[in-house]
Amino acid sequence: MLERYQDTARLVAGNTSTGIYKDDLQSSPEIFIEIGAVPEVLEEKATEDGIEVSAAVKISKLIALLEAFGRSDSSGVYLKLAEHMRKVATLHVRNAGSVGGNLILAQKLGFDSDIATLLVGAGASVKVVTQKFGESRQSVEDFVAATWDGKSILKSICIPSYSKQDVRFDSYRASPRPLGNAVAYVNAAFLVNLSGDGRVCESRLAFGAFGGEPTCQRATEVERFLEGKVVDSGVMLEAIQLTKVSIVPKKGTSKADYRSSLVASFLFKFLSSLAAPSSSIVPELPYITQAQNGSTPRSSRKIMSGRQTLQEHLQGAVGQPMSKVMGELQASGEAIYVDDIPAPRDCVHAVYVYSTKALAKINGIRLENALASPGAVSFVGVDDIPSGGQNMGLVSDLSQEKLFAEDKVECVGHAVGLMAAAGKVVIDYDTESVGSPVLTMEEAVARGELHEIPQFFKDVMKDKHGNVAEEMAKASLKIENAEVRTGSQYYFYMEPQTALVVPDEDNCLVVYSSYQSPDFVQHSVSACLGLPMHNVRVITRRVGGGFGGKGTKACLVASACALAAYKLRRPVRLTLDRNTDMIMMGGRHPMKAVYDVGFEPDGKINALHAKIFIQGGWSPEFTPVMPMGDGHAHVQGCFFADAVVEHVAALTNLSSELVMERNLHSVESAGAAYAAVGGEEGYTLPAVWSRLKDRAKVDERLREVERYNAANAWKKRGVAVSQSTYTVQQRYQPGRVSIMADGSVVVETGGVEIGQGLWTKVRQAVGEGLGGGICVDVGRVRVVQADTISMPHGGWTGGSTTSEASCEAVRKACRVLVDRFKPIHEKRMAECRDGETVSSWESLVLAAKNARVEMAAQTAFVSSPEALTYINYGAAASEVEIDVLTGEYEILQTDIVYDCGKSINPAVDIGKVTYFPETIASS
Repeated sequence: MLERYQDTARLVAGNTSTGIYKDDLQSSPEIFIEIGAVPEVLEEKATEDGIEVSAAVKISKLIALLEAFGRSDSSGVYLKLAEHMRKVATLHVRNAGSVGGNLILAQKLGFDSDIATLLVGAGASVKVVTQKFGESRQSVEDFVAATWDGKSILKSICIPSYSKQDVRFDSYRASPRPLGNAVAYVNAAFLVNLSGDGRVCESRLAFGAFGGEPTCQRATEVERFLEGKVVDSGVMLEAIQLTKVSIVPKKGTSKADYRSSLVASFLFKFLSSLAAPSSSIVPELPYITQAQNGSTPRSSRKIMSGRQTLQEHLQGAVGQPMSKVMGELQASGEAIYVDDIPAPRDCVHAVYVYSTKALAKINGIRLENALASPGAVSFVGVDDIPSGGQNMGLVSDLSQEKLFAEDKVECVGHAVGLMAAAGKVVIDYDTESVGSPVLTMEEAVARGELHEIPQFFKDVMKDKHGNVAEEMAKASLKIENAEVRTGSQYYFYMEPQTALVVPDEDNCLVVYSSYQSPDFVQHSVSACLGLPMHNVRVITRRVGGGFGGKGTKACLVASACALAAYKLRRPVRLTLDRNTDMIMMGGRHPMKAVYDVGFEPDGKINALHAKIFIQGGWSPEFTPVMPMGDGHAHVQGCFFADAVVEHVAALTNLSSELVMERNLHSVESAGAAYAAVGGEEGYTLPAVWSRLKDRAKVDERLREVERYNAANAWKKRGVAVSQSTYTVQQRYQPGRVSIMADGSVVVETGGVEIGQGLWTKVRQAVGEGLGGGICVDVGRVRVVQADTISMPHGGWTGGSTTSEASCEAVRKACRVLVDRFKPIHEKRMAECRDGETVSSWESLVLAAKNARVEMAAQTAFVSSPEALTYINYGAAASEVEIDVLTGEYEILQTDIVYDCGKSINPAVDIGKVTYFPETIASS
């Protein structure tokens, strides 16, 4: 079949590579031939030399096979291969991906494969079949190094057995996530055959993912050097030096110095395990055992565990740790998100056309090839905005942003239009007349390309406290012109940006949007199309994660989709793939702080002057191309404050915990810095700090860490303590409660369920709100989608206060209903004879309905001025162990104390306290 279809077909066995190589044009043939279920290519067998498995065998199957054969293999090679392979990808990928496919990716695309390195280290070979030459056998390293011809078929992999030989085998990897699902910075597999007197007879030293070509290589010069030698400190030192010059990352490899250090460290770990107990590993350091030198496998970590303690504040259903509403539907895949809504008839699937230049003038857009593509309907751009409309994709209380670029693009990812065949749209750019783009914060400062701080933030900022220059002059010690940075973070919400717009009668549109504010979408679509807002109905049932990423940018997606639907008079669906989402949606702002600090020898800080730079993209608003992230600016600010404390602690030879404690706010100084401290009773940070130190035994553990570090050469531990002061603001929030004739309850609120448990808390609030002498089971309460027609002015879900405001809104609506039902309930109670059962909820509802009582109530929560803003306090201590050879770390213990007041649902709130995303690395 391959011969017949030539380059238009490919054999696959799981096709999991599409999760990595999304943009590889060669990875998109017209025909996929799935062979993963063909029995003839799923064989595994024992041979005289070891085991042989067909190339289409799944990775998880090979792991099970290695473990089965490993039980009778005295060398331990098979078991260590299996142990390492369990760190490859995730379980579901290992269940779908094949061993042969993994090797093909290493050969064809230079994939940084752990499996290739392991097999090279273990001396494995492969059988390859071609139509012209038949079957041949070659080593895995030769196979990976060869050029992929597209016509050869990888038949099987042969892994030798070493049960009758005296060998030592081990493998290593370092990656952003040590337990898997991350490509390694470096991986390695080493095998040594020893003689009776401990000399190295033969060795195989394989390194991969270090940035070489091919991706997996053997250190053959080092292997030859080790032959016939007994490993001691001198041999190790020379072998490592030789490795550094033979295993070298190519130019342009990210983290090249770190990768080179890992290469040396992995070899050191392995060789030190071979050294005789009487030898000295490193001058002036005693012999280090295997457990001490860090060669213990990462999978030997203890299984993570945790426990939570809380103060119980039960008030009916409120305060109960109820499981998340609809959690089962989400886990089973039955929960309906925007892209799950069945496509209406004649639905057009749109794709963004966006700039690939950082700064350029648009000379023209060529559409001929795109419009000639199958399925292409039309290009939608700025010229399609109707008369009376505006080029606006986002209209909100915080910021505004144009829908499409007009004559100039100002960043990569700047939206130009929509098109069904967007990849074939050609934009003619002029990059000469507009100058060079600003790419870094330093360039922006040097060129004076700085944004004005929006007035919204100026109104709430206090940029100076006290006389900095005077206090700086009094300080005994100073740090000047120090610098600290934070990187960006991508949201990685489960559901990418998506919208579906369906034209309705009378020039109306129904917009299904995955957005934190249906209200903003309604405003924006109305402004863009020049339609009255009652013609725009926005529905959001749930959002598949936000973390701030659905706070502004999703509005642009919905507005663009609405413009296309309005122009074509057809339903339009716009769902961004993950690559486009990452290019266009931005992430957390990178920041830099340059600071001077004056302090005393006891760690007391007198004065701090900081210049803080925010990389906000080309717009000063929340949006392009770096919108807000969850807890925007607060995370970076806490990090900067901790960095200052760490710096002072290092120069005063004090613990950072002690320096931080000596500089905690008093209630008076906190009141000067924050407007919402709330006096002695409300300022709970000192109590939180004290509880953390007591519960976590911080002082005791700091002493234990000192003893541990003095006794261990290659692993060190540290304890870090930090605090958080997070100001939040409550906003207007509507709520509506409707009681059905059968006693079930429907609840609407302007707040959107994003996974934060809003629906769960609202149900509990309804259960409590209807409890004033009237009882309803929370299981009979359903919270429904946000809808701008039935529940207008819903505002924005964010800022950590929407759930509580929604709960109060629906609780107030419940009290209105209770007051309406109360006379009927009291009358029925009075008529009840001694010994008779009190009327049921259902019968009460029926009686109220028959009495023509209004069965629905809508109210809104509006905060009082004194309670509009308040502060959340928290503190945390973490003990971390680091491998000084590789930089790998393990969090041994983390203690968190969080003052969340009286929690509506402790299970939900505790879940929100923990976990955080990673930083972004660019290639």
